[in-house]
This record gives sequence, structure tokens and C-alpha cells, in this order.
Amino acid sequence: MSSWEEARLGDEIELAYGKSLPVHKRETGPFRVFGSNGCVGHHSAALVLKPGIIVGRKGSVGSVVWSEHDFWPIDTTYYVVNKKGHNWRFLFHLLSSIGLSDMNSHSAVPGLNRENVYSIKVRLPKKNEQESIASVLDTIENAIDLHRKKLAVLDDLFKALLYKLMMEKIQVSDLNLSAIAEAGDTGTKEGLSWKP
Repeated sequence: MSSWEEARLGDEIELAYGKSLPVHKRETGPFRVFGSNGCVGHHSAALVLKPGIIVGRKGSVGSVVWSEHDFWPIDTTYYVVNKKGHNWRFLFHLLSSIGLSDMNSHSAVPGLNRENVYSIKVRLPKKNEQESIASVLDTIENAIDLHRKKLAVLDDLFKALLYKLMMEKIQVSDLNLSAIAEAGDTGTKEGLSWKP
């Protein structure tokens, strides 16, 4: 028998409103400023202590972004208050999986109504199982990110080589094919003898 318990999302988390921070009021600093589409700048102060989950409220409705560090969510976002002490990464994956981006409640300007989110029924395991699930999902997500970086490097190399070889700006004999293969394996351009 499953030990997972059914709950309303609003009993487990709060979606708190971000706070306005116009570009002209931002001071250079280490803290990321998040809008509904991710990081939009930096500031000298944080509004929320780490870790954190940012949810798009206006614009990119329902986008779910993770912050490992203290941060400032602006007023186009919500940030998650973890009311019951759930594993943060489990909550991040849970919120990413329940289709918040399909919950636009406004016709003219896209918007996410938090009361609609609060009414969602979810099933939650005990905290130790939340940690195990989050660990597995994080491992897979990290592997995906690494492969995306490798593909981006290979794409850059291909485009650069296509141009340079076709325009006779470089000769095949000038290339170190081992270094090119290694760049694809490691996702880094170090070791290449030419600039892509």
C-alpha cells in the first residue's frame, strides 16, 4: 500500500508575490533578479533567502525556475513559501510537472491565479522519499544539461568550420581532429588550435 498522501497544493505551499524592482533602481551586486522568464539582472540585496522556486505570474505564465542562492523575485512572479518543510528540489520538480503554464486565467495579459494553483490536488510521499525522488530527477536533469552544452559546442564548431573551410580560411591539414572530438566529448573548446 502506498504511503503517499493526497493534499491540496495550497495547504503545502504559498505563492507569495514578488516585489517591484525597476532596472533604474537596481544596484550592482551578486544577487540574481528573477522575472517570469528567469534571471533578468542582478542587485545588491536579496528579497528571499535560498533555496527558492520562482513561478511566472505574468507574461510567461507558470514557468518554474530554481534558485540555489538568495534572490529577488520581481512583481511579475510568485515565489514559493514551503509551509510544510518539503524537500525543495522535490517541490521544484512537482511544480514543473503539473502544467502550471496551461493555467492562464487572463485574456489580454497572460496571468496565473494562485487560488487556481492552490486548489490542485497532489500526492506527496514522506520527506525521505521526496529526497530520493529529487536526487534521481536531478541526476537525469544534470546529464541532460551536460549534453545540451556539448551539443551547443559542437554546433558552434560545425558552423565555424563550415564557414572557414568553404571560404578557404583554413585548411583541413590545419585542424586537430582529436581536439575537435574532445571538444564534443567535454563540451569545452579548450585545446583547439584555432578560434571557432
